[in-house]
Amino acid sequence: MAYIIDAWLECAHPHLKVMNSRSGMELFSFQEKEVHQLLENGDIDINDLFSTNQQTLEEVVKQLVLFRCSQTMHSTAA
Repeated sequence: MAYIIDAWLECAHPHLKVMNSRSGMELFSFQEKEVHQLLENGDIDINDLFSTNQQTLEEVVKQLVLFRCSQTMHSTAA
């Protein structure tokens, strides 16, 4: 499956979403607090979001999926 990473980071309320490139359907999104957490923890690197290397972008999507899964597991365990 191919993905589109739509990142709005240089604005008052940064957000990021990952979409299916074929259907345009949003798969998951991150709002301001989570975007800051992803960047501060080093889960994603802002430079990787500008990459044209498919392998780099796939790694970014992988990190975002892992982050979302860990957040979901944490919230259901609480």
